[in-house]
Amino acid sequence: MRGSEGEGGQDLGLGEGRCMKEVSEAVRPIFQQIAAGGRSRLYDEEILEEECDTSSADEQITCLTTEEAEKSRCEDLFVQVLKSLGEDVRRQGILKTPTRYAKAVSEMLSGYKKTAEEVLGDAVFHEECVYGKKQVVCVGSIDFYSTDMRTLLPFFGEVHISYLPAGGNVAGLSKFARITEVFSKRLQTPEKLAGDIASSIEGLLAPLGVLVVVNCVHLKESSLEGLGPSSSNLDAGSFQAGGGGKMNTHVEARGAFLDQKGKEAKEILGLIDFASFGAGGRDDGGSVARCFNGVLDNVLSMKEKEEYREREHSVKNLIYRMHAQAPHLSGGCRECTPVSADMLWSASDKYASWLMMMTSGSHFSTEYVLHVVRTMQQDRNGECEVEDPDTVFRRGRMSNGKDGHTCELYTSVGTVCEHHILPFFGKVYISLLQNGGRAEVTREELSAIVWKHSRQLQLQERLGTQIADDIEKFFPLLDGVFVCMSAYHHCMRARGAEKTSAKTLSVIKRGFYEENEAAAMDAVQKYRGIVSKNHNE
Repeated sequence: MRGSEGEGGQDLGLGEGRCMKEVSEAVRPIFQQIAAGGRSRLYDEEILEEECDTSSADEQITCLTTEEAEKSRCEDLFVQVLKSLGEDVRRQGILKTPTRYAKAVSEMLSGYKKTAEEVLGDAVFHEECVYGKKQVVCVGSIDFYSTDMRTLLPFFGEVHISYLPAGGNVAGLSKFARITEVFSKRLQTPEKLAGDIASSIEGLLAPLGVLVVVNCVHLKESSLEGLGPSSSNLDAGSFQAGGGGKMNTHVEARGAFLDQKGKEAKEILGLIDFASFGAGGRDDGGSVARCFNGVLDNVLSMKEKEEYREREHSVKNLIYRMHAQAPHLSGGCRECTPVSADMLWSASDKYASWLMMMTSGSHFSTEYVLHVVRTMQQDRNGECEVEDPDTVFRRGRMSNGKDGHTCELYTSVGTVCEHHILPFFGKVYISLLQNGGRAEVTREELSAIVWKHSRQLQLQERLGTQIADDIEKFFPLLDGVFVCMSAYHHCMRARGAEKTSAKTLSVIKRGFYEENEAAAMDAVQKYRGIVSKNHNE
């Protein structure tokens, strides 16, 4: 990005023009002083001392405007997003959120900085044992996390890659996971992800055939309306991948795998264990989506209010501007097909709508939310519609035979972490104890309290505490409250530590559950019983 240097460094030409568009408002005055021939004390001593040499003005600008200026620009824009969501940007919990968010987005879209050729390197080997034979090599169950270009929401799952080597050429097995990472850490769709991986393997290894299966789930089913079901470019008779409608499966076949008889494809698809996806603690597409389908999302929607629409439009514009100069739109990645401005505008609209919905609980008091569900109960003869079939609500007695009546709720919950603005989701278990009488709390009332606090920027520890606090406050006759939440955090799975199976468990005890160890263990055993039963069904 070197521009033409006039006398005294005053004429920086096109280089200056490009840089000035990228830098944030915070550093723009500094560069204006440089362009005018002056030198800024802040520019000299605080910015360049540690990170840039001072060889020439245009090189200094280039040094600061590559990653630093882009990061600063995203941070400034996201401060405005938080304000539009109604947040106090000076609040301790989100003071550094713009910085964390910009870093998270950079990590989750880091695939634009790499190519499949670079990660493969020289890890291509000649093996006589596969020369002249149709011996399929399959690398399966590669975990991936990606961002949907149509919604800017996460989707994640597994990739299975199979290929028929030609001329004895095979690649190092670990490289297929790295190739998957390159393409998944871009704006994608499941279909495009499968196609990109297949095309790269075709180009790098020139095999006789390639078969790529992407098995994935999305956060919210309603965000995918009209986006298409599972698909395959194979003959329909060859595609028997499972999923039961709970997840999306996409198959991309090339070369020999497109044979109409489908012999090789049928064998590989038959060997892939689709049923294991979503089992044994792994993600289930239906249950994940239900975490973000709150029963009150539509009932307490504010979309008809002018102020709400204005704030949503503001968030949409800001999100679009955050991505507008990035490589996925500008074509900065040499092997990437740029995302169109129209596609990104539509995705920003869907993402803004989702963010507004996920922070809507902060606009309603718990008193009002409870009033709404109680009114709904009266109108529907005591019942409200509950969308989560995994929800368990039951009344009983203490297992140790003591005179204590219990009321339990086990249900799905999903919210947004205030540190990275990434989702976390799982199950919440609530056990209420009342000595000497029945706990007069309904399923709908407990679900409403969970909804109210999950529909705002959260931390898992705070979410459980707020649920317990409100139950104690609005149901004062209770003798004990036990809240346990088990959740997956997308910030731990898709970026940073990338621990795909890590779960976070938090427990809050109040009243008798805190004072009496036997009562607390009774609640723990009941919780484990519900979890075990759900796993086996």
